[in-house]
Amino acid sequence: MKLILWILASSVLLSLSCAQTQLKGYMDANSELRRVPNANTSADPSIALGRFAVIQGPTSSAEANFSLISPRYKDYTYILVDSSGREITRVSPYEVVSQANYSFWKIDKFHFANLNPNTEYGFHVVEKKADEIKNSIDFRTFKTFDKNMTRARFVVGSCSADDERFASVRKSIWSRVVEHNPDFIIMNGDVVYVDSFEFVKREDKIHKIQEWEIWGRYMDSFRTLEIFRSKKLFPIIANWDDHDMGTNNSDITFSGREHAKRIFKALFHAPNIDGIFKQGEGVSSSYSLFGQKFLVMDGRYFRQPPGTQNEPYGHLGKKQHEWLIAELKHDTAPTWLIMGDQFFMNLVEVEDKGKKKVVNETFFGDHPVNFENFLKDVKQNAAPVVFVSGDVHFSEISAVPASYLGYSTYEITASPYHSYIFGGKSWENPNRIVDYKEHNFVFIEAEVTDLKLKAKVRAVGSNAMTLFEKDIEVSKP
Repeated sequence: MKLILWILASSVLLSLSCAQTQLKGYMDANSELRRVPNANTSADPSIALGRFAVIQGPTSSAEANFSLISPRYKDYTYILVDSSGREITRVSPYEVVSQANYSFWKIDKFHFANLNPNTEYGFHVVEKKADEIKNSIDFRTFKTFDKNMTRARFVVGSCSADDERFASVRKSIWSRVVEHNPDFIIMNGDVVYVDSFEFVKREDKIHKIQEWEIWGRYMDSFRTLEIFRSKKLFPIIANWDDHDMGTNNSDITFSGREHAKRIFKALFHAPNIDGIFKQGEGVSSSYSLFGQKFLVMDGRYFRQPPGTQNEPYGHLGKKQHEWLIAELKHDTAPTWLIMGDQFFMNLVEVEDKGKKKVVNETFFGDHPVNFENFLKDVKQNAAPVVFVSGDVHFSEISAVPASYLGYSTYEITASPYHSYIFGGKSWENPNRIVDYKEHNFVFIEAEVTDLKLKAKVRAVGSNAMTLFEKDIEVSKP
């Protein structure tokens, strides 16, 4: 591990020595440091929308969980139907989550069980328990998984601003996602921009963000984004990053982190499903699907503030670190390690208006000691891993040399679905294989054979064009 630390430290020095070069490419190459969406989207992309914002959460071959944003004084009933429209059963929410102060909206959490694998279903929303299907006020379709399948098709991305200026690209992006018909969608951080400048001030020593502000921004965003209103639902695996928790570069000192965790878990989590889904520490979670494991790592709830580089658990917290490693030890399935900020990238420092400024956050850059410990523990496990990150408003694939874990692997960064694109080129990364700076999502087709993970990784733009594509293969010797 001393060799790894030397390599990482050398990389930091290289990064900082290149800061002025990066400044020219990153800050000065374009007079507009932030720009609105690329207008090069196809004509009239469409996505069939329902009335309510709905999330299909943890799903297996026999059950499915849902969260629906409902008017606070309405008590809906949910009617499950088969593909022919025949009623199977009807349920009421098993839990209702609301906000104590100001809000017009609550979250209905409901669940269907005794389903058949790999089968399409639908559900109707009715206002009275005895209402017939003809009285439906909303309808959605969804599908269960087949636990025996080992080939997954999924979408991954991050950064989905609900700002009105992104309305066009937002519609295009989510239409493309639906067209790809993935098995599930990964929303990897900045799903919600709580601290949007229009509605909520970023927290400082004087101003503290209120619970109702966090709740309100989640309600606004989820009722705006087309993917949550899509008539065809897809299971969503979600993670958060700084803006979901509530303010820029959020950490353990943020006053609203408990409020944010409560609403995030209310929307995306559900009771554990044996062998499929497990809640972890913070908002972390574990999914076992298609012969693969998806470990969602919370890089915010336990995160120590800047200046804590030597903290042994400064990024993940001790409880989460131990939980994640225990999950890796639990089986030998190839694993996707998913976190909002990047794993291996250095901190990038530029000069802005005469002052030096770090423009990114990373596991290695912010907490190198925790990063070293984490890599050491990951290396001891039988499961080969691939790293997945977001946050930086461009997408890339980077090589992770065998010197880190004893075998070669990759970090796949996917960002943004729809948010600002910053001027200039992407910052320098000596391990980068390919990158593209545009609104996009990454579509991955992954299959497991004899503990070897093979995947086709493709970045797709809002105009449906392939921005980059690469086949990867990862296994332990």
